Amino acid sequence: MSSEDIEGFKKKFNIRPDNFYLLGHSLTAVKMKAEGAKLLIRCLPSLPNNVYLLLSRNGRFIDALKQYAREIGVEDRVIFTGDLDNPHIATTVADIYTHITFGEGLPLALLEVMKIGKPIIASKIGGIPEAIRHPLEGILVENKAEDIIQRVEFLFQNPKIRRKMSVISRRAVEKRFSWRKTAFVLLKHFSKKPDK
Repeated sequence: MSSEDIEGFKKKFNIRPDNFYLLGHSLTAVKMKAEGAKLLIRCLPSLPNNVYLLLSRNGRFIDALKQYAREIGVEDRVIFTGDLDNPHIATTVADIYTHITFGEGLPLALLEVMKIGKPIIASKIGGIPEAIRHPLEGILVENKAEDIIQRVEFLFQNPKIRRKMSVISRRAVEKRFSWRKTAFVLLKHFSKKPDK
């Protein structure tokens, strides 16, 4: 991705340097993830006025989420990007990646964001705690508005911790989830002799 791509994204979606952006990738497509997006939207009125939420993908729940944002009066603070040719541009632009969901295995998107080195707030469910070691590599939360609000405010107010978390999560994903490491574990597993 080029600097022109990033600047084009910022211009298209009016991304300003004085605002703070949360990002949720593909939270509009599946019901369990759309519920997570709804929870993030519900948090916005309790967060500082310059905190915005970017939601990518044209999923089947996008209209319901837009309606919900209107109902609670934060439609101007939720930016629906639709489908993106390169979602990593949105990740680069955002201040925090949020993976709030009510059902999940081990999401590849989470590992990709860790590789980029973006601070993360994610639900403490499914395989997510396997990927993120709380609190150094990312912050794991209960799916409750007050918990999410508290953690977003904490990272919002602590840019040094965000930078440190970025470095630690990048190293962690390279150490535990690189293709080399994954291939080694799989080969080791499949080369074991079966029990008799």
